[in-house]
Amino acid sequence: MESRQGDTARLGPYIIETELAQSGICTVYKATEPSLARPVLVKKLTARAAADPDVRKRFEREAQVCALVKHEHVVDIYSYDPDSDAPMLALEYVVGESLGELVHSRGRVPWQTVLAIAAGVLRGLDYAHSKGVLHRDIKPDNILVSHEGRVKIADFGLAIHPGAEKITLQGELVGTPVYMPPEQISGGDIDRRSDLYSLGASLYEVLTGEPPFKGANFSEILKNILNRRPDRPGLLIDDLPPEVEQIVVRLMERNPNQRFASAGQALLEVEHVAQQYNIPLDREAIRRYIGVASEPLPAAKRSPSTITRIDLKRPVSPWSIILTGVAAILLMILFAIRYKPSDTPIGGLAPGLFRVIPHPATKQEEPLRDTAQVIDNTPINVNTTTVNGPASSTSPPVEDRPVVRSEPPPVEVLEPLRPAILSLTTRPWANVTIDNIPRGATPLTGSLQLDAGNHQLVLSNPEFPTPVVLPILLESGESRRLDVNLWNYFGQVQILSVKPWAEIVIDGEVLGLTPRAKPIILPFGKHLLELRNPAHKVWRLEFTLASGDSPLQITAMLEPL
Repeated sequence: MESRQGDTARLGPYIIETELAQSGICTVYKATEPSLARPVLVKKLTARAAADPDVRKRFEREAQVCALVKHEHVVDIYSYDPDSDAPMLALEYVVGESLGELVHSRGRVPWQTVLAIAAGVLRGLDYAHSKGVLHRDIKPDNILVSHEGRVKIADFGLAIHPGAEKITLQGELVGTPVYMPPEQISGGDIDRRSDLYSLGASLYEVLTGEPPFKGANFSEILKNILNRRPDRPGLLIDDLPPEVEQIVVRLMERNPNQRFASAGQALLEVEHVAQQYNIPLDREAIRRYIGVASEPLPAAKRSPSTITRIDLKRPVSPWSIILTGVAAILLMILFAIRYKPSDTPIGGLAPGLFRVIPHPATKQEEPLRDTAQVIDNTPINVNTTTVNGPASSTSPPVEDRPVVRSEPPPVEVLEPLRPAILSLTTRPWANVTIDNIPRGATPLTGSLQLDAGNHQLVLSNPEFPTPVVLPILLESGESRRLDVNLWNYFGQVQILSVKPWAEIVIDGEVLGLTPRAKPIILPFGKHLLELRNPAHKVWRLEFTLASGDSPLQITAMLEPL
């Protein structure tokens, strides 16, 4: 499939321009289709991934979903090549930015523009849902805005639809934790309203410049999503209309029944608010915002900057230039007086990049006294101007002065820190994230090379309620093997027999109905189990799970009302 003509690399009919991303599963390229003179995004499976039947099926499923959802607000698919060595997917290349990039570069997006973008995403989701497709990974990075103002939903790699074969792929991601709806975190059923929650969380971040939930780690973020409500956007943005805030709040309701019933219903509300405030929802309104080279909006309630903005279009007075130059010279003089060269770090290097060690040829010397220097073991008072005789204000001839020779300072050598090697295995499999950077799923294809120092390892598996977060300290040049058993960080509850049937509720979250064959996995600590049947009294049990405990087995007989 891959060929080279002269210095031009090709993948099938496409000329490779540049490599955009690479993972253990696929490589993504920006390419050109010469026959139509258009840019193309090419995703190609790696040889190792192509040898895995489950990965190939998932890749094929993504192509099928993209072909099924043909809509102006969805990234288009051009072709799918099921080559036996390396399947390849060619998609529409959107010249523009993702919403995530817009927030990163501009702080936050005005609510008027957010309304127009939300309308485009809702139209795309409404069409996808009408085809039975659930995206499952709506987030700012998967919402693209072209320079022409077109809004596109991207990356259907986690999408599912009724006609597709179910794939039990180890390491399959089921969403991005920050934007994941509560029912998906708790292992409940998901539907089109789950995509609406993820869209609401994305719009919250785009409006305010901050995600709706924060935490020291993924585990804390997921707990906050399940148990807390974010601050209302109107409390963070002074000029946000309450009608716009209500749209975001309703999209993010924890109970799916309290959200909009469909993307179409949410779209009607967006269009109603836009008409009320005379806000255009066409791509021209978005294009004008994208093309504006303005100061970035700060994140919500961020303290105003103390830096004065200079308007380069206004004429500058010659006197202001002279005064500015004089002030700069005075500042340099003061800086030179206050800071001596010895105050500067060696080589100007930032701490942490090198370790300073004494040179083996040097000796550690005793520090000299403050008021005297020693010559041939004889103290010499440095405050006097003569060696033998009374002190005088007149300096003696240079040849009468003792010659004081001090040893040169110890020579220090900068030794660069060597990277550390980490070999990681888990039981069962887990998605691996180190310092907020995804590293794939176990079993990993090889060892990880990391900088020496502190790192945060996050291991997540959709079968477990929260990720496992582990701090790691790696020494320079260290090679470490780490084997993590996720079961050591959670407890289990087995519902053996409940008569009659009942709804299982733990800590206020509905976890399905009995009978239930699979055990319920819970974090260590106190929990409340309720078994509910409308014709019977609620059966309750408070229990505590601790490390080393055997699975808690439940048998219950419900009492009629």
